[in-house]
Amino acid sequence: MRPRSLCLLVVTLCAVSLVGCSKEDPGDQAGDIALWLDQAPSAVQDDGDALAVLASLVERGEEAEGDQISAAFKEPVTIRRVELECFGDGSVEGLLGLTSAAGAVDTTSARASCAEGVLELDIPESSRGGVTKVSFSSVASTDKGAWRVIVR
Repeated sequence: MRPRSLCLLVVTLCAVSLVGCSKEDPGDQAGDIALWLDQAPSAVQDDGDALAVLASLVERGEEAEGDQISAAFKEPVTIRRVELECFGDGSVEGLLGLTSAAGAVDTTSARASCAEGVLELDIPESSRGGVTKVSFSSVASTDKGAWRVIVR
């Protein structure tokens, strides 16, 4: 199985299992979130230039207990761009981490409005090459929903 296919499979399985772990019964919203998360892998497979897709559910609040999701690469890669999008009526804030082959971690903060669509993160040129691991952790959300980061 190719690394990209394996990554997409892991993201899908995590997303589906997390939807089932909700403390509340949010009704239709849980189904809508699961559908949104499930649609990402097929869209990304079709475009062929994604290195990794990270996704998770997020709770509402300043200290939203979102997950930190990461993906490691067998060989260092060069990041061309990173996109953040979210599902729901609010916005999500998080931290993107890029780990270099030397072990240095460059962190970029991001805030995306779900209604505005995909946000391309401003990654410094010096941090784009020799990346061995990417991670994203949500730190706040104005509404319950989900987020997705596509690394290209």
